Amino acid sequence: MVFASCAHQMRTGLGTCHAMASNLAQALDCRNKRELRARLDELQSRLNELDSLLHATMDMFRHSTDDVELVSGNEEAAGVAALWRSVGRATRCALNLRAEAVRDSLAVRRTALREMLSILLQNACEADARSVVVTTDNSQHHALGTAFCVRVEDDGLGVDPMLEDKLFEPSCTTKAGKLGLGLYVASCLARESGGELSYDGAAEGGGAVFALTLPLRGDE
Repeated sequence: MVFASCAHQMRTGLGTCHAMASNLAQALDCRNKRELRARLDELQSRLNELDSLLHATMDMFRHSTDDVELVSGNEEAAGVAALWRSVGRATRCALNLRAEAVRDSLAVRRTALREMLSILLQNACEADARSVVVTTDNSQHHALGTAFCVRVEDDGLGVDPMLEDKLFEPSCTTKAGKLGLGLYVASCLARESGGELSYDGAAEGGGAVFALTLPLRGDE
């Protein structure tokens, strides 16, 4: 079901690119260099988005449950945060990791965990956040009991109340040129890992808070 939806979104995106290519031909005819450059930039942005989506989709379905391994949730969060600090500097977004000394032994696919965290951080950067706080702790979940939780809180533009119920559906986006699949893919990976990705509402002073909750290893 996930693959079919992603494939549909890629097909739709490719159709858009074909339409853009047709517009470029018209722009060439009128020899308007400024209009041509704008359309070229738009086309390149769309192709980059499709390329990223293709890689993420291939990675999701390349792995199986045999790839599950025991990992430290805190160590993985620290590793992803370290990689994203360079991105944050480029976008003037400060990233602060607050990893609590909690039970964090997880049986998950390492690549899936990293992808989920990366998607949440990328969303914060794209929402014009200047500060992102990533906190890890143990929380009580209605279905999982005591679980490992990663909260990502930013001071960006926040979430449109009209979209709150659709955040984890494909094509939900307010960003021009984006396909709106990031949170959808992340939520699918969370469910595949036995956990849950949720929107916890607006952050204090604006922005958004997302929580990734994962089950602890069975003997924890």
